[in-house]
Amino acid sequence: MGRFTADPPVLIREGIGIKEVDSSFDPTVEDVYTIIDELISKDYLSPEALKIANKIRDKKPTLKNMAKTIDQYGEFGIHAGNKVIDNQERISSQI
Repeated sequence: MGRFTADPPVLIREGIGIKEVDSSFDPTVEDVYTIIDELISKDYLSPEALKIANKIRDKKPTLKNMAKTIDQYGEFGIHAGNKVIDNQERISSQI
């Protein structure tokens, strides 16, 4: 069985970085869908383009879930890093 090693500051830093990516991803998704909704509602699109726009609009829940998953992954990294630090401190205090 392999040995588990973790660098807590790296886990925390990467978790924060992932959350920062998510914080820019979600508003970008919203911007795209605002534009698509405006195009659809104002009849700017040809019938073929309207079909494509509607297919893109149907993907919004998937993209929103992806943003949520990205955020949760970042939270996991931060939590895991902090937990390793806590465990190391607890073990060190008992020695």
